[in-house]
Amino acid sequence: IGGDAALVDVGEKLLAGTRANDCVGRLGGDGLCVLLDHADEKSALETAERLVDSIARQDFLFEGTPIPLSVAIGVTLIEKGDTPATILARADKAMYRVKAAA
Repeated sequence: IGGDAALVDVGEKLLAGTRANDCVGRLGGDGLCVLLDHADEKSALETAERLVDSIARQDFLFEGTPIPLSVAIGVTLIEKGDTPATILARADKAMYRVKAAA
């Protein structure tokens, strides 16, 4: 129950930190995805950093107990000829690089 509530909380924070024309969704398990509309690599990285900081700054309250949350965000651009699977695979690799560097 707590894990699901934490995912909802993170999803809401991602929605609040993105534009109306961006898309936030759950991929499955604890995986969430943010698609930024018309964003170059620099703005995507800046947005990812801002979202990570925002989530880390705001405790998640579960049954009255504050619980710190953190996220790792992998950034990739969509390239000509990409399939959803190749995009997600690159983003996943980028996320693991971020986790390894932390």
